[in-house]
Amino acid sequence: MKGKIVFKIFMMMTLFFLSSCREYFITTKINSDGTVERTVVFKEDNNTGNRELRGTEMNKPGWDIVTSLDSSNSKITITGKRLYSSYDEVNGETTNPYNFSKPILDVKIEKHFRFFFTYYTYKESYMPYEIYPKIPINKFFTSEELSKIKENIDSSWIKQKLDIYDNVILFDRYFDVMEESMLNNYGIIISKLVSKDKKLELFIELAKSNKKDEEINSILKKYFDEKITRKIIEFFNNNEKTDKNEKLKQIDDTYSGYDGSFTNNVIMPGIVTSSNSKEIEGNKVSWTFNQDRFKFFDYTMTAESREVNTWVIIISGAVILLIVLGLLLPKLRKKTII
Repeated sequence: MKGKIVFKIFMMMTLFFLSSCREYFITTKINSDGTVERTVVFKEDNNTGNRELRGTEMNKPGWDIVTSLDSSNSKITITGKRLYSSYDEVNGETTNPYNFSKPILDVKIEKHFRFFFTYYTYKESYMPYEIYPKIPINKFFTSEELSKIKENIDSSWIKQKLDIYDNVILFDRYFDVMEESMLNNYGIIISKLVSKDKKLELFIELAKSNKKDEEINSILKKYFDEKITRKIIEFFNNNEKTDKNEKLKQIDDTYSGYDGSFTNNVIMPGIVTSSNSKEIEGNKVSWTFNQDRFKFFDYTMTAESREVNTWVIIISGAVILLIVLGLLLPKLRKKTII
């Protein structure tokens, strides 16, 4: 077998995990006058490419974007800044209905007046990639393991298993494209030849393999006969040579998604009263996480602050003073007359 015959199926996995050197630094400053200053700094290796995914809302109008390289030209930094005129503008612009392998971002900022105080609430959520529900994560992890993943507990064993799960999802995407092509070109319905459970076993075996041609060929023959195995190899070999399958190209172009490490800073007006962040410094709250934190589950960051309404206190004090004077003046007048 030639080295590139089936390797097309597995090449993107390696690219996907190598691309995690991306770094995102997001700072949101919420002002009491209703404006919001948002800055997104995106860093990655200069040779990575595919930078149209550098930030969820940065592709929209209104952003001031500056690109720079380090002294060795090996690292690129893209900085985007934007001043939103209102909280509603932020809430509408940052809701990002991405699909496939990109997260859905949703930001909500609200302001509530409660007499002596004004309360500000911030909520930013990343929803899981839409490609994962097709093969439920609970088929790979126990409830205890899922709890550890949600709690962001670092474990090399869990990370390794998450990588296998990612690979299985990618295989499944390629399998769908291959199945459509096999039906159109050869009249072969692959899904009738392998059950869902067996297909999952196949994907897991391929994910655990070292991707040598002989090993891949041997695995395929465990699930398909010689003829079908040859057709599968032929399919990927033809598309590797001609690069003609647009659906495979789409998977190649987008699967790396919005991965990397994230630092999210939010500067609230007034005093922070509550947050699910473990990092609070004055009126700034911060979260540090990587894509695994939101790739499979919702990840929501919340904060609440309050600001004293000085003008309400002044007006209230003046009203109280007037009331007191109104009550005392008649008594003072009586004493004066006497």
